[in-house]
Amino acid sequence: MSTNRNLLESLSVVDFGLGLAAGLVTRIFADAGARIQRIEPSAGDPSYALYPAGAVWRRGATTSKAKTLSDAITSVSDALARADVCVVGGEDYPGLDWKADIEELARRYPRLVILQITGYPHGTPEADAPSVDLFAQAFSGLVHEQYSARPMVCALPLPSYGAALQGLMGILSALIDRERTGKGQIVRTSLFEGTLSWIGITWFQSERTDWSMDLAPPKDISQLIFRCADGKYIQFSLVTTSAREHVYETLGIPFEKTGDKHGGLPTKLTGNPRHFYGDVDLLQSYIIKWKRADLLEKLWALGLSAEPVNQPGEGWDDEQVVHNGVIRRDADGTRRIGLPFAFNINAPSDDRGAPKKADDAPPLQGVRVIDFGTFAAGPHSSMLLADLGADVIKVESLEGDPVHRIYRPYSMSSRGKRHVAINVKNPKGLEIALRLSLGADVVTHNFRPGAAKRLGIDSESLHRLKPSLIVLESSDYGATGPKALRAGIDYPLQAFCGHEVRAGGESGELICYNHAVIDYGQGMLGAISTLMAQFNKQRTGSGAAIEACLLNAGLFLLSELIQSPDGTFLPLPKLDREQTGFHPAEQLYKAKDSWIAIAARDEEMSRRLLAVLGLEKKIATSRNAWGGAEAKMIAEAVAQKDSASILSALKAADVWAAPCRETGSKIALADGNLRKSGAVLATQHPRYGEILQIGKLFSLSRARMTPSGQTPATGTHTKEVLTELGYTDDEISKLSADGVVGVA
Repeated sequence: MSTNRNLLESLSVVDFGLGLAAGLVTRIFADAGARIQRIEPSAGDPSYALYPAGAVWRRGATTSKAKTLSDAITSVSDALARADVCVVGGEDYPGLDWKADIEELARRYPRLVILQITGYPHGTPEADAPSVDLFAQAFSGLVHEQYSARPMVCALPLPSYGAALQGLMGILSALIDRERTGKGQIVRTSLFEGTLSWIGITWFQSERTDWSMDLAPPKDISQLIFRCADGKYIQFSLVTTSAREHVYETLGIPFEKTGDKHGGLPTKLTGNPRHFYGDVDLLQSYIIKWKRADLLEKLWALGLSAEPVNQPGEGWDDEQVVHNGVIRRDADGTRRIGLPFAFNINAPSDDRGAPKKADDAPPLQGVRVIDFGTFAAGPHSSMLLADLGADVIKVESLEGDPVHRIYRPYSMSSRGKRHVAINVKNPKGLEIALRLSLGADVVTHNFRPGAAKRLGIDSESLHRLKPSLIVLESSDYGATGPKALRAGIDYPLQAFCGHEVRAGGESGELICYNHAVIDYGQGMLGAISTLMAQFNKQRTGSGAAIEACLLNAGLFLLSELIQSPDGTFLPLPKLDREQTGFHPAEQLYKAKDSWIAIAARDEEMSRRLLAVLGLEKKIATSRNAWGGAEAKMIAEAVAQKDSASILSALKAADVWAAPCRETGSKIALADGNLRKSGAVLATQHPRYGEILQIGKLFSLSRARMTPSGQTPATGTHTKEVLTELGYTDDEISKLSADGVVGVA
């Protein structure tokens, strides 16, 4: 087995994209070995002013300039004829003619895979509205997800990261499809769809409900972030009754055992959300007596997930981060986040998978995936492969996935699969698991390091029997290294990676995103790495072992962070004290009845904004010099009008703006266009009635996708799958009676 990070070295990418999402896509391709030819606007890429990392990411590309996108396409027509991928869109900027007829581009270059990133989904009434990360946060309602009394802009630009990850999955699935059909196609995603990548748990609606359906992090919760005696901060998680008991005992807090059948999770969702995860005031009164380092050692000894709250970049020299090799040093000494996963590639073989049955068949038709994953990050990867047509078989214990009893997160990562229940600790159960694995194309798991090897279903053991397998092994901190066996959970890892400091902005607050952004980020990265390996397998027949982890995913979500050769970090833009925006001309403002988002992205548009508000004589300074005083005057002017009238006036003056939708989920889940596209799935459930939830978040112009909201019970498909393996009804009945398998 040989280490190889350049799986895409044979690919050529033409990059017309602007903004963070497009930059992330081409950066991932470049880091995986692809050749990038970039064409920018004549005056330069305006997105570099907002996202300075973009210029660093594009180093190494062959770059030229053009006045318009049409001119740019004409100037590289020969390159497009040879290229594999073309990236168009991202974010919009005033005064730029950077639009093109994508359908015509596809007709002209039929083997080309074209990714188009817009602000809103293709075919919706908003499709042609300006593409701005802030607008996607506002229009989706993301800004109202953290708090009930006020909006909060996410400093982590979730729409852009989501669109980049969705776009990467789309491109790679289209490339796999091209290997099987010889034809390219258009991949479409948007910042709005990118936003939905992270908020599926709250964007969930059911006809009937109960504790299992209702349990989701509410607004206004207080995470378990505490100040220690030395003034340093710590964060940890308490997700079981035993964990709570051990922490209380360590801290000296009296603890009464209750025999809680919910394992430490909240049983009532109507109480004070401040104490959703634990009695934070009580815990703080004891933790303030401890130095951070001492308490961390105690918590780690208990097997808890706990981390220091770091500044962005502070953890880059941590021993596990160094061991993982996720921080990349460029030739000039600049350091940045590299590929958040690693590959070991087997020798080529003749096993390249089954052919497609029709041009419009799903990209992964005929691909079988065996998923041993639990909780969120592991199963989420294979669920995304199921949307692309893979036959995903989820293998659970007889008791089921630990998160199975909480319907929303379980469904969000396990819908669209066939579910079997096997006791893999039983020799006969392990034999079934091995037979399933050896009959598959992909095997995924997120066992703790060493557990898969003890069972004999680790990548090394499986590859001895079937070298063409792709095996994705996801962990918390990494498969090896000084922290490999440490427990890792999303929220403490947000603290370690610097997200909580960044989220607070100038306020100095420590804010943990309620949405498990690292879990779902790792889920998408796991799918992307698997698709890369599958593309390579289509070409060479080579199997692969893929290593991925939550720690690397958390660092990846701060990819804008760049360290100069002298060791200083390029400053990240800071949110204002109220977390409403990064600049007075691009932030949220409260009208009489609701909030709106404004993005006056250049000097001329900013002057038109002031004219609409009657402030052209009060604010004479240039846009670049605006600060808190100007923001206050704009806020006072906006507050005098209702949102509809001011949005109308701004539109008439060609000033970009968007509404902030406080009930974005209810509006979107009822949207016929989103249901038609598959972005919203409607499913009938025997217990909950009609369920509405998030589905696929990118589209392919030719190949069909197969998103399904069906989320079966544990063991629903055990008999069906065992029958396919050749077991008779009598054998299955005996295996069930002996506690080897579970049959629903």
